[in-house]
Amino acid sequence: MCEEKNVTGTLFVSFIAGAALGAGIALLLAPEKKRENELSYDEEPLFV
Repeated sequence: MCEEKNVTGTLFVSFIAGAALGAGIALLLAPEKKRENELSYDEEPLFV
């Protein structure tokens, strides 16, 4: 019975670690969101 609890705990920790690792990689590889207040070279402000 003790070994079954240990396997269940290990499986749970592995799942959480994999989810955290996957989320971290997804955040690193996601395209950068352009801020609204940053203008590119071809854009001009709407109101002067």
